[in-house]
Amino acid sequence: MRIALLFHERDRSRNLLRYDIMHIAKYWLQAGHQVFPVFGTAKFVPADIAILHIDLSLVPGAYVDFANRYEICLNKKAIDIRKTAISRQLLQQGDNYQGQVIIKSNANTAGIPERVNGNWWSRRKFQWNQIGPKRQQQLVIRKASDYRVLENISQVPEEVFSRDDLVVEKFLPERDGDFYCTRTYLFLGDGESCQRNFSGSPIVSWSNSQPTQACEIHPQLALWRKHMEFDYGKFDYVIHDGQAVLLDANKTTGSGDSVGDALVEQDRKKQAEGLLSYYRNALLAG
Repeated sequence: MRIALLFHERDRSRNLLRYDIMHIAKYWLQAGHQVFPVFGTAKFVPADIAILHIDLSLVPGAYVDFANRYEICLNKKAIDIRKTAISRQLLQQGDNYQGQVIIKSNANTAGIPERVNGNWWSRRKFQWNQIGPKRQQQLVIRKASDYRVLENISQVPEEVFSRDDLVVEKFLPERDGDFYCTRTYLFLGDGESCQRNFSGSPIVSWSNSQPTQACEIHPQLALWRKHMEFDYGKFDYVIHDGQAVLLDANKTTGSGDSVGDALVEQDRKKQAEGLLSYYRNALLAG
């Protein structure tokens, strides 16, 4: 089988191993399948199945049109993962909410993809939002650790509500003793798994969390996937007061430093097998 991975044009000169999809691909190669990275939209490479893998919070229309040239292409409808598109915890200035709040970037991964793969206007806009406010001693978010948890909405600086690069959400943590927890749902086609992460920090990330543990997949995840039309990626969520709360949706999962980790490799193999199962089922249905 021929598998095409559709990347942004700017990824041509970058190390693709920073993306988890390339570590998943090794299982396809071991099984005798062919994997072709495709950069940009200038050249169509025939394939049996493709995955749209554009590392931007909002996928440009040209890439969606290119993905539609493939008879079977995953994630071609998962094009907007900005918080304003996926979050159900957003707050506006003046809302009567009494709990803790968190200030985040509207874009995925603190806007890093937009600063790397965005067009000229996008990069200039992010530069102004991130550098301009810094000169005025205002809030700058360039990485997840810059997110801020505040005791209430009245502590949010007024300028935050007027900026389209930032959002304010209800802070709804999951706790386990002294730890803050998040859950990471990983999926590709019919393959899926879930991990639980523990940290002493309210902003849980790979860099500050304890070793992950496998956990059950909450039933809500299937509904989120269907609603947002995701075929591949990861959802970060918590269980707060018995309810699943979506924190983040990512369609270009990063690999971090987790190469060779037993649990991580087990989950990658599940995802690799999930694509093959998805393809078989698509042929039967077609």
